[in-house]
Amino acid sequence: CTCLRGYKGKQCAQVEFCQLQDCPSNSHCRNLDAGYECVSNATFDGVNTTLSYRLRVPRGLPLAGDALQPPDSLTLTYRSKTGGTLFRAVLPPGGGGGGGEQSVFSVGAYKEQVTVEWRLAGREPALQRMRARDHLHWTTLRFTLHAHRAEIHGVFVEADGHEEAGFVAAIDVAAWQQLVTDGDIHLGGVRRDYLPPATTAITLQPENSTDLAVLEYTEGAQYAADNLDGGYFKGCMGAVHVGSLLLPFFTEEELFVGSAAGLLAAQPHYALLSGRGWGAAEGVGCVLCLEQDCERGGHCADVRSSYACACPPGYVGDHCETDVDECQENKCQNGATCQDGVAMYTCICPVGFEGELCEVDRDECASSPCANGGTCSDAAGGFSCRCPAEWRGARCDEPRRRRCAHRPCARGARACRDQPPDPPTGNNYTCECLEGFEGVHCESAFCEVEPCVHGVCVAEPPEPRCECEAGYTGRRCEAERDECAEAGAAACLHGGRCLDQRAGFRCDCTRTGTTPRHATTTTTTTTTTTTTTTTV
Repeated sequence: CTCLRGYKGKQCAQVEFCQLQDCPSNSHCRNLDAGYECVSNATFDGVNTTLSYRLRVPRGLPLAGDALQPPDSLTLTYRSKTGGTLFRAVLPPGGGGGGGEQSVFSVGAYKEQVTVEWRLAGREPALQRMRARDHLHWTTLRFTLHAHRAEIHGVFVEADGHEEAGFVAAIDVAAWQQLVTDGDIHLGGVRRDYLPPATTAITLQPENSTDLAVLEYTEGAQYAADNLDGGYFKGCMGAVHVGSLLLPFFTEEELFVGSAAGLLAAQPHYALLSGRGWGAAEGVGCVLCLEQDCERGGHCADVRSSYACACPPGYVGDHCETDVDECQENKCQNGATCQDGVAMYTCICPVGFEGELCEVDRDECASSPCANGGTCSDAAGGFSCRCPAEWRGARCDEPRRRRCAHRPCARGARACRDQPPDPPTGNNYTCECLEGFEGVHCESAFCEVEPCVHGVCVAEPPEPRCECEAGYTGRRCEAERDECAEAGAAACLHGGRCLDQRAGFRCDCTRTGTTPRHATTTTTTTTTTTTTTTTV
């Protein structure tokens, strides 16, 4: 027989589905005995990429007669530098998973470490760990269940098919099979509504074992805990099979098109219910570096083979998150301080040095720092002055014998007179002070030496003074005024009695035959006196 396209065999009875059916872009078709599968890679961004599945077993359709064989294996292919939750199956309470408790089977990875945890049919939770040789390249995990021994075997499968043993543990195979056929399956992480209640247990007991598996702290232990709780996976996944059935990265609408659509839809299959791989709409496949993760102007130079961003000068790290401290290897000289910058550093030079690395000893004598005829001598980081006989100081700016020509007197001096050394001070001059100023150089007003009692000191030439508060007088405002005495008999009319008060007085009109009609108080403040008049 000459077979039409898509059929083969002596009687053209064998169907080559990949000849009849096209797979979505960025995937390739692989023929199966009773159908085909579209295999592709998907990227998970580690932020919110989750793919959720449910097994569909069509009933009453022509090609659904053969009963679905219970799955006895789980195979995952992935590539990641950090990891996350790879696979998680959840069967809610009451769904056949052990009465009032949900059943869970979870596979997570952190670098080389793979952590497998399960809790099935209400039994104690169990945990196993495996360590791969390499986590940066494609890794294939296979878990095989043996019903007659009630065991699960975990292995790494190398590219040549060689299997490297990981662990063997007891498990309820029937409960696991019910979990993956009746429950929800998630790749890349778990939506919050699927997470189980938090637990504080720190030891886990493998099923059918009396030995406690004590969880020792190792690198990545905190990440493993996050993965078991459904933390998002960052990296790429390839083919994932539960038994012989693929978990596709495409929806049923995308897969079941063309002449074989009805034929394939009638076969048991896992359906993608929600979620899409990162960049799936653009058909990006596996991307190891995401531009959105690059910081500080970095970018992905090779998204297919490198996890790291290409960083601008001055930054390092997978995401350019670290500012390089260029001062760790600086060449600053002469005790300079290194100041870190972006892809550079600056040398802060000590006094007397300059240059990019502070390597130049500045000639301080070039600016003629020595005054009054002093001779300058340059030194390392400084200078020295050799002064004439009449001058002293670091810059020869202090006279050895001060005279009135050097203006030694302060603002409160009336005059300066050159005269033989004054015995108390040893000065060759005398400052004559204005009234109210004192001190060797007439530098202090009297009210600065001894403050005003009830007033404010005004220490300004030509005559400092105390401005008194109302009701006080005296040079330092130390005396309270008697306004009745100052006003005399005119203070109160018709024989009224004057009563002194602070800042004024009051008239007592008792037995005078008069009543107070009005009172006027006038207060005048001068340098040291205040006058208050009250009329009644």
